[in-house]
Amino acid sequence: MSKAVSVEVSVFSYATEDEKKVERALFNLVPEEAIRPSLRVERLSGHYRDPLLMIRGKVTDRGLAGEILRTLVGALPPTDRERLILEVEDRVDEANNLYLRFDKQKAYHGRVLLSEADPIRLKFKFSGCNNPIPDIRSHLVSIIEGLKD
Repeated sequence: MSKAVSVEVSVFSYATEDEKKVERALFNLVPEEAIRPSLRVERLSGHYRDPLLMIRGKVTDRGLAGEILRTLVGALPPTDRERLILEVEDRVDEANNLYLRFDKQKAYHGRVLLSEADPIRLKFKFSGCNNPIPDIRSHLVSIIEGLKD
């Protein structure tokens, strides 16, 4: 049985954004107490030399990583859950990682939506996968089916 064993989080905070608001958006997706100990902020320069922050963190507690995934999938609207299942091939790599991107602005307001533009990125590492794509798809389907109970 495949299981999420860790989750890595990354998000950019642009010069026009309040770093604390970006962190709040992140904490609305991943519990602050789970990610805060590993949180790192790296100062970068954008394409036009504008200041840019990369905020990263990692949760390595297996149980907590799985709970974060269940919570996020459960908070998605039904259309995004369907999209997630349909796009598994594009979101899973050969190293058993599931990549999810969430809308940063919506997350700040407490909503969970998949998004490709200016996202909060989460990479879930899975173990126990013989065939990553079907195994992870099956795991996601079981989470969604468990929500209906």
